Amino acid sequence: RLKRVVFGARSALVEVPQVFEDELPQHRLTLPEYWMGKAPVTVGQYLSFLLSIRQVPKAAYGPDRLNHPVGEVTWTDSVAFCAWAASLTGLNIELPSEAEWEKAARGGDGRIYPWGNDAPDSTRLNFGGLEGETTPVSEYGERGASPFGCDDMAGNVWEWTKSMKRPYPYAANDGREDPATWQER
Repeated sequence: RLKRVVFGARSALVEVPQVFEDELPQHRLTLPEYWMGKAPVTVGQYLSFLLSIRQVPKAAYGPDRLNHPVGEVTWTDSVAFCAWAASLTGLNIELPSEAEWEKAARGGDGRIYPWGNDAPDSTRLNFGGLEGETTPVSEYGERGASPFGCDDMAGNVWEWTKSMKRPYPYAANDGREDPATWQER
């Protein structure tokens, strides 16, 4: 399930007191139109990939977790999963850049979280070990969805991007988006 993420209007910048220092300064970017997965890759989807390459799945990927997001996956394995999914669908499937992920997660109005600027709570996301484990993808629905309808963009599991970590402000031409620099993280 994919959601189209379209950007045209300039985004507003707001004061952001709850972010980490390495996420600042907040700044404007212009991105071309792109597609983003509606929800994180599930254990069930990842199991299909592992079975297709004849790799033994982790015990944690049991049948009761098929609709949970897959976790503890390396960056290299994430890239391989994308290549496998692209070969099955004929679509250009790859990890998003950091800027693409941020825009899909937070929208274009300078919000802190997918749902806005209100503090995280148990009605919007699974965070800080609240549930003791992951929750099924899309469990929080519209309450925790991004402005573009993407689910679980905050909480549940960490997600990979193709961008190398570099200081802000974000600049796509500073080497962070150069495939030659992509390596295990």
